[in-house]
Amino acid sequence: MNVLKRWLGSVPIRGKLMLFSSLTSGMALLLAGIVLTVADYHSGRRALIQRLQTQAEITARNSSAAVAFDDAQAATHTLEALSADRAIVSAEILRMDGTLLARHGRDMDETARQFPSIGEAHTEPDGLIHVNTDVQLDGRIGRLNLWATSAELKVKLIEHSAILAGVILGALGLALLAMARLQRIVSAPLVRLAKTTQRYRARATTACAWNPLTPMKSGS
Repeated sequence: MNVLKRWLGSVPIRGKLMLFSSLTSGMALLLAGIVLTVADYHSGRRALIQRLQTQAEITARNSSAAVAFDDAQAATHTLEALSADRAIVSAEILRMDGTLLARHGRDMDETARQFPSIGEAHTEPDGLIHVNTDVQLDGRIGRLNLWATSAELKVKLIEHSAILAGVILGALGLALLAMARLQRIVSAPLVRLAKTTQRYRARATTACAWNPLTPMKSGS
């Protein structure tokens, strides 16, 4: 801390003004960047959950006939269409009594299936997003569970953070250049005034030293 204080004491006033201005601007930009990044992440997560829930409802409607006729092969083919979405890691259809009719992807344990609400997203301890919906045909005849990874959100978060860091550094650099330019514009008249004052003082001192009318002290 003492070293920092000595260093700040040795910095000229112009440098201190630029330093404090850049720190203030940088903190404001950093805070705004954090807020935007967090908001963008939550917005992306809501969009992902909505997309998964929509796919789950569409798949449940397409598999209603297979569940009604207890056709495991047709139900499996219906679930295989979900492989087009890389975020989905597992999907399964359960009969009315809770037994498994069809599965596609990763094998999930019984704990992962314990989800109390229908039509709401839930985040598992391993980070997977779990959505489910009822399979209906003149009433509820089964349930569809779907699990997806949030890896794409992390990738987007890293990409957006890198872009945001570049924007912040660029904006901070432009701000420093603008502040340096403005300081030169503002300080230039003051510097000229100070130099002019010094010249007049030097001329006044010289004129006073060589003025012949200045009384001379006589020696004793």
